[in-house]
Amino acid sequence: MGISPAAVLFDSNGNPVTVINDSGTYRLSGAQKVLNSSGSQIDPSTETTLAGVKTNQESVLDSGNSSTSQLASDGTFVGTGVDCLGFSAVAVTVHSDKDSADGGMKFQFSMDNTNWDDSYDWTLDASSSTTRRFQFPICARYFRVNYTNDNQATTEFRCQTILQRQNILTSIHRLQSASSPDRSAQVVKSAIIAQRTGGSTQNFIPVEADPGGNLKVSSNTAPPNPQSINNDYVKNVTNNSLLVDGSVTPVVFTFNAHATLNASVQEVVFVIAANSVTFGTNYFGSKSGPLTNGLKIEVTSDGQTGTVALLKQNEDFVHFSSPGGFQWVVSSKDMMSSQWLAGGGFLLYGGTADNIKVTVQDDLSSAAIYFKCFVKTYLLEA
Repeated sequence: MGISPAAVLFDSNGNPVTVINDSGTYRLSGAQKVLNSSGSQIDPSTETTLAGVKTNQESVLDSGNSSTSQLASDGTFVGTGVDCLGFSAVAVTVHSDKDSADGGMKFQFSMDNTNWDDSYDWTLDASSSTTRRFQFPICARYFRVNYTNDNQATTEFRCQTILQRQNILTSIHRLQSASSPDRSAQVVKSAIIAQRTGGSTQNFIPVEADPGGNLKVSSNTAPPNPQSINNDYVKNVTNNSLLVDGSVTPVVFTFNAHATLNASVQEVVFVIAANSVTFGTNYFGSKSGPLTNGLKIEVTSDGQTGTVALLKQNEDFVHFSSPGGFQWVVSSKDMMSSQWLAGGGFLLYGGTADNIKVTVQDDLSSAAIYFKCFVKTYLLEA
């Protein structure tokens, strides 16, 4: 009785494709043999790679970089360089009841099996975790484990290395409140952007960090439980004015923290006026410049001091301002104002030496410049 085929293959001319017996192996009559480097037909069940393993195995135990032999004080286990061609990743699990030497867990790659230029180093702290696992993409031809024990002999030392043909996940760890910086992790570099609202455009703009490196996630609104709003000038001792015409520099103006309450800084505004402001890179107000040292704006928050801006020329006022925070008015007294929205990004802690400081570092005696610096803060409940 005949057997009906499940399907029939036809070539482009409508002719059925036949099957031939090639030394006990059936293949399509038009198909070519898949040969290895010696010219023989490949049999996946027996064919091996350069590492001496079968091609049909997805993962392979690397015995040359695996061990259960115990280590003496300051003892070492140095694996055999394994040829990683044909593999995508390597996974290593290390278990020890004793600490490794400082940086004693080394996982190394080499281009020539002699110079181990690329080394990933960790320390095993047995009091924290006796078992560690690591995964690496293949980044050079040869790989080996190079482990150095600390000053106590091990009674439980096991190391196992597996070569993978497929990509595998990075190290997975249980999330907890604190984790050792020695734990492996992926480094991700990215930019966060957010859509601006309330302005003339709704463009997406970068989310910034404040001078302390803290991500700005709050808007320029009152923080929780504000007690009052405080608008004041940066002062030169008892003088509220930042009129510097005729002054001897450097002159330091300071806005100090409140005597008892924390102050959430919301904005800092500079206003500069002169008989004639020439906007461009070579002027500061009406003075030909740029200034040699400039106006330095510093913030001290929680005892840490950082420079917010250094104003040397008129264009620096644009860079200092938040989006939409710059104005230039041409009149009998030309004026520029630059508003920096801190957005509650930092606090001046009450009863401390925290402050906002403006230092005039150049002689402005001939500039005929008038300027003030306004600071807006929210005083917070204790």
